[in-house]
Amino acid sequence: MWWRVRWMIAVGVVLVLGALAIYTYTPGWRPPFAQEPFTSVNAPSQISQTPTTLTLAGSGSNLPLTRLLFRRFLRTHTSCVGCKVHRSIGSKGGIRAVNDGAVGLGLISRALRANERALGLQTFLYARVSVVFAAHPSVPLKALDRASLLSLYGGRTKRWSNGLPVVVFQREKGDSGHRLLERGIPGFARVNRAAYRRGLWRVMYRDQDMQEALMYTPGAIGVFDKGAIVSQSLPLRIFPLAKDVSAHLHKKNALYKPLSFVSRVQPSGRAKEFLDFTYSPEGQKLICRAGYIAISRDGEEGCR
Repeated sequence: MWWRVRWMIAVGVVLVLGALAIYTYTPGWRPPFAQEPFTSVNAPSQISQTPTTLTLAGSGSNLPLTRLLFRRFLRTHTSCVGCKVHRSIGSKGGIRAVNDGAVGLGLISRALRANERALGLQTFLYARVSVVFAAHPSVPLKALDRASLLSLYGGRTKRWSNGLPVVVFQREKGDSGHRLLERGIPGFARVNRAAYRRGLWRVMYRDQDMQEALMYTPGAIGVFDKGAIVSQSLPLRIFPLAKDVSAHLHKKNALYKPLSFVSRVQPSGRAKEFLDFTYSPEGQKLICRAGYIAISRDGEEGCR
């Protein structure tokens, strides 16, 4: 009797695996990250900020570097009570959280807008990060010229040179990296926005989502931060840019995103100590080694 049960289980497993295999290789099948959208964000709850507490939240672009700095900071501040770097809630969310008193420092990867400047918040620029076109390791690398880039995002290029289907991942409208590239590359804004309207590509709403999508989807390409790749030793490839692309980006000063802390009041307690560490020689060296451009307290750039 038991041998029959085991035989039936084995047959069932084979049938399930076979069905999955047929589904996976059916024409029109798309990788998991190229299917349905998701937009999960976890905003910090209201907590009491004290001189011994430090919580930070905001743009996902800031998180890899800020977490690296924060871990090093905590080595010498082991008694930091309730100290935490929250998951991404975006620059807008970080500004709202710090203005509401939910966090001690907000994280932003763009300049404050007019309505945000009216809040009287203080900003502390601490790094710049290069915006790149990153790809899954399976993608063959060659310099991206403007025509190739527009063809990829416009859906005209269907396959890479090795035969893999092209899978483009976009960020949400208003993403700081996409805004930079739209400003710096002629024609990119038109093609990128047309792809939004047509629903051509899957849209990622967080840096972490983009990171995982690029890592686990063969043939994938998307806009990402070089510092996140270097600081976390991610298995992603960075496309070199042809001169007709890089020249425009240099001309428009559209190669780097600013990473800043934002505060409702003059930082004190743990917040001031963390800022002091970030601008210290140790903090600046850590920023440089992680693949970012360090910015001193006086606004000077280092480690290019």
